[in-house]
Amino acid sequence: KGTEIDYLSIQGTIVDGAKLDNTAYTYAYYNHTFSPNSQLQTLPQILAGTSANNGTVTLLNGSKLANQQTNYTKVNRYRVYGDTLRFSEDYDFGWVSGQVREGAWFETQNTHRYRFYFDANLCNSAGINPYIAGDGAAASACGINPNVTTPSGAQVKTVFEPGLGYTSVDESSSWTQYQPFIEIDIKPIEDLTITPGFKYVHWIHGVDAPTETKNLCGIAKACAGFNGLGQNFQESYITRKGLPFLTVNYKIDPSWSVYGEYAKGIYVPDISTFETKAITVGFPAAETTTNYQLGTVFYADNFTFDADVYYIDIGNNYTSQPCAAPLQNDSCFVNNGAATYKGIEGEGTYAFGQEFGFDLTGLSIFVNGALMSSKATSGPTSGKWE
Repeated sequence: KGTEIDYLSIQGTIVDGAKLDNTAYTYAYYNHTFSPNSQLQTLPQILAGTSANNGTVTLLNGSKLANQQTNYTKVNRYRVYGDTLRFSEDYDFGWVSGQVREGAWFETQNTHRYRFYFDANLCNSAGINPYIAGDGAAASACGINPNVTTPSGAQVKTVFEPGLGYTSVDESSSWTQYQPFIEIDIKPIEDLTITPGFKYVHWIHGVDAPTETKNLCGIAKACAGFNGLGQNFQESYITRKGLPFLTVNYKIDPSWSVYGEYAKGIYVPDISTFETKAITVGFPAAETTTNYQLGTVFYADNFTFDADVYYIDIGNNYTSQPCAAPLQNDSCFVNNGAATYKGIEGEGTYAFGQEFGFDLTGLSIFVNGALMSSKATSGPTSGKWE
């Protein structure tokens, strides 16, 4: 395994009252594993020097070898590039003052992951390490077809990729997203700050897979509407959404303030939506929220307290349930329509000092509590707890 992160940051004042803050970054992850397909061993198998993974394997040339071990070589690697750009400008017109902040976040990512299958015993006897030799060279020397391994409990559902062997997944996926934003602090009177703002989300997801995970669509399996035989499985979708928000904060005194917030939110479905046994015909709509919150914050020398009430309307509320036959042993996420989350919550901390003739400095007590409700408001579970 390996990881890497790099960034370059620039901060400074452009002119009086106007500032720039920009950070470009990249990070990456790489994992290459050679492992048995199953680690399970019963006591009799341990005593016999075997495992649930052992069986009769079939090589790529069709010959069979008994008492062999199904292994796989797995790669998961990704690289992310991004940039956050922020500007701020102070203003003062006498009757009103504040600050304008605007900028954008850009990010793009590419992932490649795959898994190919081998006979570990044969690889070892031939002096072949798939990690070093490469999957193509290793496949010709000790690759197997795990679809026909016996016993059936050691089988793995795979397809054949010419020159590379049998695989359960060989997928490249990517996303590119940008989110410009603007917000304005408005201070019409002392101690009152009103901050309206707006952010726009534009997010592209896509897959390009010689073999897509779970459904195995790709060069060895044609899937109508997505790919013909010999073609990669390809699918993509775009999520777009404008998200307004507003915050109002009033400072009653230097240690006590009250606030109100309104905001639109969004959860963008991730790439795993494509990774299903049943092909995703239409990409699921993004889950959306409309959030309202009122609260207060108080702090003193040795006591702090905050509390709030909130109400959240949810659109495209996804819930997990067993899939329809013949996939009833899997879990499917279903758009249940709308839901509401609401509640009241609070917490407080008291820090002791000199108490009743004792020095209790460093000791504190923390108390919190909440009363919450989460219910579906439409669909087959309307009125039920989420």
